[in-house]
Amino acid sequence: MLRTQFPGPFIAKINRWQLIYHELRGKREEYLLKLHHEHGPVVQIGPKVLSVNSYSGLQQIFSASNRLSRPEPLPFLHNYKSENLVTTVDGDLHYERRKVLRTVYSASVIDSPDFQRILQDSVDDFLAFISKHQGPVDIRIALRRLAYRVMSHVVYGSSHAANIFQTDSRHGPETDVGWEKDTFKIPSTLFMLYFPYLTLWLRRMNFAPSSIDGSTPSKLVLDRVGRQALQALESDMQGLKSDTDDVPSPQTLIHHLYHTYATEGSPASVPSRDYILSDCFDHFWAGVETTVNALTPMLKQVSFDSNRHHQSRLQEEIRKLMTSKGSTLSTKELKQARFLDAVIRETLRTNPPIGFSLERHAPANDNSISLGGKAVPASWTVGASPLVVGHNTSAFHEPRDWLPERWMNRQEEGLSASDKKHDLAIMKRHFFAFGSGPRMCVGINVAWAVMRAAMAGIYGRYDTELAHSTTGNESGYDILKDRNLKVIFRKIS
Repeated sequence: MLRTQFPGPFIAKINRWQLIYHELRGKREEYLLKLHHEHGPVVQIGPKVLSVNSYSGLQQIFSASNRLSRPEPLPFLHNYKSENLVTTVDGDLHYERRKVLRTVYSASVIDSPDFQRILQDSVDDFLAFISKHQGPVDIRIALRRLAYRVMSHVVYGSSHAANIFQTDSRHGPETDVGWEKDTFKIPSTLFMLYFPYLTLWLRRMNFAPSSIDGSTPSKLVLDRVGRQALQALESDMQGLKSDTDDVPSPQTLIHHLYHTYATEGSPASVPSRDYILSDCFDHFWAGVETTVNALTPMLKQVSFDSNRHHQSRLQEEIRKLMTSKGSTLSTKELKQARFLDAVIRETLRTNPPIGFSLERHAPANDNSISLGGKAVPASWTVGASPLVVGHNTSAFHEPRDWLPERWMNRQEEGLSASDKKHDLAIMKRHFFAFGSGPRMCVGINVAWAVMRAAMAGIYGRYDTELAHSTTGNESGYDILKDRNLKVIFRKIS
């Protein structure tokens, strides 16, 4: 049992306590980086648990043909006492649930005039918020405002999104933000994380205290908005005069979910009203937090004094596009901004917004997964961390350095064809910020559109610098250190 065929520290083959110790200290990814540096691309990090950091490993685990299940439930991410898409354990069921939302985040929807208008209005509001501040801006507050606007339209629709921005302090989004922050700090969350099956058993037996019962507080703005949007859809459906009336074509995420629920009779893909509310709630918060957690280190890196030349290059590229295309740049037009693309990719590599491993369950009675030339035993857990994959030294030269030019064409950067330090094809295969395969981030198109629009909106109009001088070229998943990041914006004349 202990003499497994996979490399790794001896203690990891006995128990997971060392891994848990580093998780509780917030140093899990650094620990995994160290293990991969010592043991190679496949490492055993716990009893029947493997971690990979290479493209071949990613292919084996996350291949589009593999609908692998999650190893364990995620009850701490349940809402309304219901699971949702991201917490769905079974791989085949997850596939069916994801199909319902296939068109919500499609490239054609993101490029549509309606979404482009919403995106531009959101960026304009974000820039207006910045312009009102004479001094340093708490960038996370500003970015959260931007993400709130975009995701509320995507998830709930324009008529309900406006309800989120009430000025009454008792019912503003700050209430939800405070609740979301506190949720991941309390001991009950750790209990649900490390004892998921016990948590679910306590819920089934009605023994679970309110802190772990998976309920969602009614005081939250998002709860009110979600319920109002769902009730409106129910009223619209009941208002149809006959069975021959045309059912409105789904537009928003909640509309897609309810349309499937109502027309197919509570299928497994959308089993209940609570599932609809839970999934919408999760998509909204995931979209908001990952956007903020991606753009915060991006602005920080570009604002370093040591990266002033990168900021100038970014401004020049964007302003050149604005001169030829106009001051309002669409998502399609911003795809032409190659250095902007490089800045985004490099930040997602060094500071991925997903700060944990994406794990899958090797199928029982099936040795179809092979890592490092060795078959993975049935029922083992296999996974990869976006941060660890992004720091693979065989794919990225000097991986701890923030170097956006590594993603540019060799000839443009003055590199010879024989220079293997920055092999673009290899790096792209190791770009894992959004995951890959059937469970990769469903909102990837929205994420790219928002990041491009936000960065173009800022650097087409402003110079930025950090309010408190910070040196270096920071890498790693440590969102807490940027909780109060202040940025100074100076209008470009």
